[in-house]
Amino acid sequence: MAQFRMHNPTHRFDVECDMTDHDAATLTTQREFSDTVRGIAVRDGTMYCATGGWTDGGHLYALDRDGTLRWRFDSVAGLAHENGGWIDSSPAVSDETVYVASKDTHVYALERETCAKRWQYQTRGRIASSPAVADGTVYVGSDDAHVYALDATDGTQQWSVRTGNMVKSSPAIVDNTVYVVSDDDMLYALDSETGSERWSLAVGGGQSSPTVVDGTVYVCGYDPDDARSLESMSGALYAVDAVCGDLQWKFQAADIIVTSPSVVGDTVFVSDLSGFVYAVSAKTGTQQWRLSTGDTIVAPPLVRSGTVYIGSKGHGVYAVSADDGGLLWRLETDDAVATVAPGEGRLYVGSYGCRLSAIMATPSDE
Repeated sequence: MAQFRMHNPTHRFDVECDMTDHDAATLTTQREFSDTVRGIAVRDGTMYCATGGWTDGGHLYALDRDGTLRWRFDSVAGLAHENGGWIDSSPAVSDETVYVASKDTHVYALERETCAKRWQYQTRGRIASSPAVADGTVYVGSDDAHVYALDATDGTQQWSVRTGNMVKSSPAIVDNTVYVVSDDDMLYALDSETGSERWSLAVGGGQSSPTVVDGTVYVCGYDPDDARSLESMSGALYAVDAVCGDLQWKFQAADIIVTSPSVVGDTVFVSDLSGFVYAVSAKTGTQQWRLSTGDTIVAPPLVRSGTVYIGSKGHGVYAVSADDGGLLWRLETDDAVATVAPGEGRLYVGSYGCRLSAIMATPSDE
């Protein structure tokens, strides 16, 4: 038995529960790779799995639901490239094309069924930003400090905008506006057609990608008002008006937040590096509950049908009630979890130990 402490504005209580409730869900290894599973996308029964590391460079795999290989794409430089050539982001999948970016400085467009290369575009820096596709355009950030807009059909550059530092955040595109965070600690709102800046706001940190819901941009980072050193300063969740860039509220977390927020209904779910998971009111920024896992968390919370799923570096996947933060179950994994993704009645878990696994949840979790 393990003890968790949760907090909300009205009362505190401890919850004791079975940490390995295997009656609730089962974990099955789908496939093993040579490097870390960095990103997963699922569409029409096919898993697109990006891997990368110093062992074998960068690859994108197309797999059937049972893990059977359909095809494999190798980044152009692989280990021969000075940056390792690995893929450190998630692919974007459209009707006929898979878009993926690599630390070999390229963005690739691949035919979904055959993996034939439609086009490639080279930036001047490594890419850890996941591409986003909207209205025939691919948007992506690069370590060369630029945000790029590329024609989705042929890869022609439509525009690029320079920020003050590397762009590892993945863009969000809503209402003809591109929202993206740079390592210069600024959140930018750019015109999606021209790249012209609509507004910018200091938010601290550049690894979290923004989430835009109902006219509000939610983004995480560290708290620049915290006077402590970067190693000990707290994290922050910001709510920003999507049109004018005004700060609506700021929520302070116990530690730096590197994951992206998940917004469902009137609640924002985030997690920090100290292992806390938070539910925060989307309207006011008031904490609704907090759960301490005791594990480092780098994968964004995934919310489905009233359950929050969290993958941790402590070799576990947690299922938590979205209503009150109560722990429903925890599954042990063989390795630290790098990413968790939804997929047609399953959860897919990518690990630093080079495994892709599937969680088969009970009907109540689906």
